Amino acid sequence: MKSHSKFEYRRAWINFGTSQPEWAEHLRAIPPEDFMTLRERQALASLPSELVIYRAQEPGREPGISWTLEKKVAIEFIDICKHSPRVLVERRVKKSEVYAVISGPEREILILPPKEIQC
Repeated sequence: MKSHSKFEYRRAWINFGTSQPEWAEHLRAIPPEDFMTLRERQALASLPSELVIYRAQEPGREPGISWTLEKKVAIEFIDICKHSPRVLVERRVKKSEVYAVISGPEREILILPPKEIQC
């Protein structure tokens, strides 16, 4: 595997944001503290021990890795994605399940599935 700077995958995520299954494997190779900025690490530390997270996705699909802490953001994605129907998924997770927090208005968090489960 080619050596990448610790921020190459982060830049790719921010620029191309996707929840494709291959991202989980790429991210597992990067320590979360190397993926997040200092501000994001502080935001993660300040989260409660249990969270309610949301996601807009196609019905019947396995959940991806990109979630939000804001229900209204997930609902906006339902409205934006007119080319395919979307449903709102709500999930409770422990903070220890969060791989990373990404700063921004979407209050995005990344949850990696267990290795034996594919997105």
